[in-house]
Amino acid sequence: MTKRLKQILAFGGGALAVTALMGYRIWSSYVEAIRSAEATSQNYAALIEARLDATFRRAEAHVQELARSIPAAAMHKQADPKVAQAINRGLDLRQRHFPELVGLRVWDAEGDLIYSSDGDNTARINVADRPYFQASRKSTNDHVFYSDAVVSRITGKPTMFVGRAVRNADGAFLGVVSATFDLVYFQRFFESLEVGSSGSIAVVRRDDFTLAVRWPVVKDSIGKPLPANNPIRMAVSAGKKSGTLEFQSSLDTYTRIFSYRVLEQHPFYVGVGVPSEEVLAGWWIRSWIVGIATLLLLALLALLLNQLFRAETSRETLNSELELRVANRTLELEIAKTAAEAATLAKSQFLANMSHEIRTPMNGVLGMSELLLLDEQLTESQLSHVQAIHSSGDALLTVINDILDFSKIEAGKLALDPADVDIHALAHDLVRLLMPRAGASGIDLTCQIAAGVPKHIHVDPGRIRQILLNFLSNALKFTREGGVTLLIDTEAAASSPAGTTLRFTVADSGIGISAVTRARLFQPFTQADASTTREFGGTGLGLALTRQLADLMGGTVGVESEQGKGSRFWFVLPVEVLAPEAAPAPAAPKALPVDFPGVQILLAEDNPMNQTVAQMMLEAVGCEVTLANDGREAVAACQAAKFALVLMDCQMPNLDGFEATRTIRASEAQGQTRTTIIALTANAMAGDREQCLTAGMDDYLSKPLKRAALRAMLERWITPVALVNH
Repeated sequence: MTKRLKQILAFGGGALAVTALMGYRIWSSYVEAIRSAEATSQNYAALIEARLDATFRRAEAHVQELARSIPAAAMHKQADPKVAQAINRGLDLRQRHFPELVGLRVWDAEGDLIYSSDGDNTARINVADRPYFQASRKSTNDHVFYSDAVVSRITGKPTMFVGRAVRNADGAFLGVVSATFDLVYFQRFFESLEVGSSGSIAVVRRDDFTLAVRWPVVKDSIGKPLPANNPIRMAVSAGKKSGTLEFQSSLDTYTRIFSYRVLEQHPFYVGVGVPSEEVLAGWWIRSWIVGIATLLLLALLALLLNQLFRAETSRETLNSELELRVANRTLELEIAKTAAEAATLAKSQFLANMSHEIRTPMNGVLGMSELLLLDEQLTESQLSHVQAIHSSGDALLTVINDILDFSKIEAGKLALDPADVDIHALAHDLVRLLMPRAGASGIDLTCQIAAGVPKHIHVDPGRIRQILLNFLSNALKFTREGGVTLLIDTEAAASSPAGTTLRFTVADSGIGISAVTRARLFQPFTQADASTTREFGGTGLGLALTRQLADLMGGTVGVESEQGKGSRFWFVLPVEVLAPEAAPAPAAPKALPVDFPGVQILLAEDNPMNQTVAQMMLEAVGCEVTLANDGREAVAACQAAKFALVLMDCQMPNLDGFEATRTIRASEAQGQTRTTIIALTANAMAGDREQCLTAGMDDYLSKPLKRAALRAMLERWITPVALVNH
């Protein structure tokens, strides 16, 4: 093959490859632009559908309630003036909180207006000739109905009515209650949405396909039916609930990408159109750029091809050098990858080890204090001290979990645990917990709860406590004299029948915060400045975790402060208020019922304190406990005797809990009866539970061990048969 032929073939192949690559780029860019426009129209269609559905439901509810509640005796023009005044005032109050409406009105059986919101300014007209009124008078049912879009005789604006007939106890027609929608309101709402300069939004009736609302407004189009060949009309007629189509509008000749959604509970559908020309405008520019770039690349290929053969020898040398560089770079990347994986493993191992090492002694503190709370012979002072120890231990455990929580939140794996809680008691408990620290510093620590704050709510008490404890601890840390106050109040404007919004504020008379540093207070590992860190200590993680927890619960946090004049850290949270009968009973330490008499339990645990805590908790409910100091003793005990349940610590000398469990399960595979094995571990990292179950364990208990959790585990796994056998 001649050099010229090789040159031609090389150039042709390169040109073909470049052209194909650029063509693919242009096509993929086109597909991306169309998909983006489709997603935009679909999202806006879903948004408008949800907004209209909520509005229509609310209007229907008002109309239904008014039709049922207005007395039959008041359905005429000669009604008692006091009754008429009360009805007008009630209609006016309802309409004020419903911006989509221009009026709530009541018409008598002859079609005369007898009651109206803003009654003093409403013309007294007759609507007996309106189709919706005539249909309501003739109908025998009491369903709500929607009128066509019309120009209101009262306001002169385009409106639409939703109404319901009013009847007496005998079913006789007394009149109509109607809610009048301001279609201009919806047009303004549609105008605020970004669907392009020539985009469109329309709401259309499904029964006769007449146009109810459209933006931009097209003169004389409201109330007129869409053409029979309109693609969306044809799709809805065929029973489709949603979809995306591209076609030219018959109203203004623009070609758009339309997405439509049917309001299944109401006789309408919504259509949102994004202009195709605007969608592809950027694509056309990019295509021209890519085309010019392609021509330049082809020209460059032609120039380079002339040098191909002269550079052959040089190319081989360069290839050798390149291979060496690639090999070196690959080695560098492998080293960096190994180092990153080692760092990640070290971090996870460090957190797991820290969790285990700290939770193990905490198991003794919390377990022993729980057992002391069972002693009915404690004096009131002793009981208060033990409760303070237990509460402090819980608080310390919460602080220990902050680092783990922060990691879990960043990984999106932290879940809330809502429960019924007495928020008043929780707040006072926090203040009592910190009172000794405040007293030692000469600081007044108080709690103020407004009269309107509900007592019992449904929230995650641990996370509420975590946030407030952080605010209070910081306030005490940065206050040298004066006082710190925890205030709880309601956000009246955000209240609803099912719940309310609470504002928790921690106010102090401390050193305050400058305006420059307030903006970065809630960032991870951030203090006001380096001198603050040296004088007061702290990691700066607490406020960052507080903000993330607030976001997770649907709330917000913030700070108001002036340097030298104290600070006010606040936390606003929407909560569910419990009915009085659903409120949680006051918590009181009580002994667990002895309902596992004689049940044989094997406790495999190497830590003496943990042995004592678990054994005393088990014996408190009637169990008989056999101790094993490591995995080998646990295996031998299971081979020598039958136990209703084994509590197996995961980390033990000689033979850990995982290997001990595998050994026991191997023996059972040869005919030995299966024993229920529950893991006991002080680790709290992701994957620990799965590791226990993979080893053959049946369930999982984390330390510090709580009596309630232990009893629930016994109830779950010790069957009535086991109780009878023991």
